[in-house]
This record gives sequence, structure tokens and C-alpha cells, in this order.
Amino acid sequence: MLRGIIFDLDRTLLDRDSSILSFASSQFDLFRSRMEGIDRDTYVNAFVRLDARGSLWKDEVYQRLTSELMIHSVSWDELFADFDSRVADYYVPFPNLHSTLEELSREYRLGLITNGKTNFQNRTIEVLKIAPFFTIILISESEGVRKPDAEIFHRALRRMELAPREAAYIGDHPVTDMRAARDVGMLSFWKRNPDFSDVSCDASFDDLSELPAILRNHQNDG
Repeated sequence: MLRGIIFDLDRTLLDRDSSILSFASSQFDLFRSRMEGIDRDTYVNAFVRLDARGSLWKDEVYQRLTSELMIHSVSWDELFADFDSRVADYYVPFPNLHSTLEELSREYRLGLITNGKTNFQNRTIEVLKIAPFFTIILISESEGVRKPDAEIFHRALRRMELAPREAAYIGDHPVTDMRAARDVGMLSFWKRNPDFSDVSCDASFDDLSELPAILRNHQNDG
């Protein structure tokens, strides 16, 4: 019987792709006068590509970006400081985030596991106003272990007092989320995105509002 649901954050609850695109466009506009010979599309596309869905720390992203685009009149650390101070203003949730978490929290214990820097991820959680829904929140930098390492999943389960068979993980990545959760004995539910197809999971969905029915159906089937 399912008693707990653990979520990923980026590209599962946070519409990270839209957020990053909006911020990168805004940043270009802010520094446009100091980026002679570079247009918005070139800047935004380079930033998104180097960011690699958040897999590269932003200080390295900006060092590579300024080198690749030969930006000399703005330093990488100036761009990074701007990112640090303003990116949260552009964070947007996926539709039906709060209503779905509210509904699920009435029936399940909810948790969150996310890779990333502690200050960035805490800020995301604060902007999305979702902390009250979760009984536990694990951020990889604070925990000293990252998905797909099984330890971070076991650690969350212990803190929630759940056996793996009593929990499901909701995420967007086929390896760090789906495979990793299944390897520790949890159910896995995939939030579809265009980067992947034919992902091995227990169920998949497009909109968060679909989750309650999917979980109820799984309970009934079980």
C-alpha cells in the first residue's frame, strides 16, 4: 500500500525550461549595450545549451559562455552575480502544482529529493511556496550525496518512516529519477518531457493534475 510520495523539483514541479528561457532573455536585455555584435537568440541559445538542464554549475556556465561568445566588456562573475540575484524572479511552476499537492497531502506523506546547490534549491522552494506540503526535503549539496545514488532515496525513506514498497517517486529523468527509484524498490512515475521517450516506469503523465487518479488506480490494481 502506498503511504508516501516523493517528488523531484526541477522539470517536475518547477517549469525550469520556461523559467531559464525567460531569465536568459531578460539578462541579455539588461547587458545588451555591453554585448556588441551579439543578438538575443545567440546569447539565449548558448546559455541554455551550456546550462544543460542544470547539470553544470552556473559559475562554469558563465565562464564558458563569455569565452565562447567572446564577451569582453562584461565579466563572467558579473553575469553570475546577476543570475544569483534575479533568476528566482522568473521561476514559474507547472500548472496545477498547489492544487495537486494539496489533494495528495490529504492522503499521503509527501517528500522532496532534488540535486543542486542548497541556496538555489531552497530559493526555488520558497518562490514556489511548496515547503509546507513536505514532511522532508533533501537537497544533494546539504546531504553530500546526489541522485542517482541509492543512499539519498534510502535516507528520505528512513526519515519518512517508509519501506521502499510503500513509496513512489515522481520525476522527469529516466536514469536519475525513474531507474534510481526503481532500483531501491520504489514505484516510479514519470512526468513526460520532450527530451526522452520510451522511459521505463510504472506510469507516466503530462499534467500534475493527473497524478491523484493515477495513484488511486495503482492502489486499486495493487
